[in-house]
Amino acid sequence: MSALVPRFEDAGREQRYRQAQLEQSLRPVRGALVVSALLLSTFALPDVALNPPEVWHWLLANRFGLCVPLLLLPLLASYSAWGRRNLVGLLGA
Repeated sequence: MSALVPRFEDAGREQRYRQAQLEQSLRPVRGALVVSALLLSTFALPDVALNPPEVWHWLLANRFGLCVPLLLLPLLASYSAWGRRNLVGLLGA
C-alpha cells in the first residue's frame, strides 16, 4: 500500500468513517445536482430568444438531450447502493 494513501489502523473504523462522510455529504451533493440542472435548463430561454429558429432544435437537443441528463444521472444513481459506493467516480472527482 502506498504511503500517500491515508488509512485507519482499524478497517472497521475506516468503514464507519467513510459511511458517516457519505451520509453527511449525500444531501448537499444531490441538492447541487438538482440546482445545476435547473439553472442549465433556465438558460434555454435565452437560447431560444437570441438565436434563430433554425438552430433551436440543435441547441435544445444538446441542452436537454445531453447536458441535463448527464447532471441527473449521478443524482438518480445516488439512490442505489451501487451509486452511493461509486458516487465520487460518477461525479468525476
